[in-house]
Amino acid sequence: MKSLLSRNKDISSTENLLKLIRGGKETDETAESGRETTVRPSLRSRLLPFRRQITIGIDLRYDRINLVKVHQVSDHQWILTDYQSVACEQPLSLEPDLFVQFIKPLLKRFCSLSRKEELWLVTAFSHLDIRTLEIPEAGRRDLDNTVFWSYQKHHPINGKEYIFDFQPVDDPSSAGEGKIEVVACSARKANIEKLRHLFSRAGFPLAGISLYPFAMQNLFTTDVIETKGNSVCCLYFGMVWSRIDIFLPEGRLAFSRTIRASQESMVEAIYAAVNDADVHAPAEVQGAAVVPSLARKQRHEEALPLAEAQRIFSALVQGTPPLAEVMAENGLALSEEDILTIMMPAVERLGWQVERTIETYQANPRRKPVKQIFVSGRMSSYPPLIEMLGEQLQHTVAAADLDPFSSRRLRLNNVSRPGTRPERNTLTPAVGTALSRTFSTPSFTFTHADKQKFFRARRLSLSLCIVMVLIAFLFLGGYGWQQ
Repeated sequence: MKSLLSRNKDISSTENLLKLIRGGKETDETAESGRETTVRPSLRSRLLPFRRQITIGIDLRYDRINLVKVHQVSDHQWILTDYQSVACEQPLSLEPDLFVQFIKPLLKRFCSLSRKEELWLVTAFSHLDIRTLEIPEAGRRDLDNTVFWSYQKHHPINGKEYIFDFQPVDDPSSAGEGKIEVVACSARKANIEKLRHLFSRAGFPLAGISLYPFAMQNLFTTDVIETKGNSVCCLYFGMVWSRIDIFLPEGRLAFSRTIRASQESMVEAIYAAVNDADVHAPAEVQGAAVVPSLARKQRHEEALPLAEAQRIFSALVQGTPPLAEVMAENGLALSEEDILTIMMPAVERLGWQVERTIETYQANPRRKPVKQIFVSGRMSSYPPLIEMLGEQLQHTVAAADLDPFSSRRLRLNNVSRPGTRPERNTLTPAVGTALSRTFSTPSFTFTHADKQKFFRARRLSLSLCIVMVLIAFLFLGGYGWQQ
């Protein structure tokens, strides 16, 4: 066995086959040491059960990059061996030279010297679309075309400019008789290829590029976060947009929707209230709160800048800098309760959209109801906002439970649990990404169509091997009979 593993230093036939399926695209780049690096998805971890996989999940954001390293030790157990969250002083640039200069030393320190880890990336894309489709039941060979043309009816794309992928929902009761549901998505090919090129140029080629909903799906399908036998909803509360994802009890993504309600809505509410005497504060706090603000406006004869409204929101939900300090700097006397009241209409709109999304999902009575809503994003670090949202819904809102670092399935090795809720929340998508697997996690670098081509080619190779073995036995039998 040891000699067999030593011969695996050469490129295996499986990897050659995978490279051929992907169209023979050259992704090799010259590393700093002069050697060439090649994208080699860890198919052996699937083909050889004794070989366990180490994966690094990379969450790339405009102002931060999060890294998590996970080692799979069994089918139901993982070990988190390292994590790191690096804030960017300026918005992260994808200009090749600047990006490589930033990412290369970071990954060089984080990865092992042997670089045996698989690197999976999750990030936000422009021109991204993800939706649930109900399609006629189709055979394995016809499924790809059936899904693609059904998708084209709702969101036409140019197949040469976009990469298309999908996964079946795998819930027989989710659609009517003779129909199935799939979650389909598309992204600009130029965006995907640019990211692949940047990481390859840095000497760290990517094994997969996925989406945030599928990173969360990994957490549920592996039971790192338990669904407790019911459908669950994840609400990501972002800066300029938010996303609602609903998962089946088995953990598979069943519904995803992007909404406009976001932090920006609440910041604008604060901005409008402070700069407009009519909506400056609720009637019950007028006087103590309004007069200092109006006095400030009369003194400076200028409106509160939008950036300061953003600072007020950040101070409220994160506590840094202290809210009282920000208020004093801007000559305001609004209390925490006043700001929450100002933001109430924006929270109500968010709750209404979440409620309508859940009702749409549960229109089919055979679906199990949504029992929990996990909230992520900066909003999840501020319990009063979660409580306000919970009052708008008929569901349990649980932000603290979305914590993979407390899971019995994911052990920590030589690392401590992040100390604060915001730190844990920031790293959660990277943890989900580190649980990705080539054949179970949707990826724009190895789509459902690519997987089917691989399986067909592997079945053909296996059939040819069996035929060759049978022929060899026939020749040996004939030779023995003649002797």
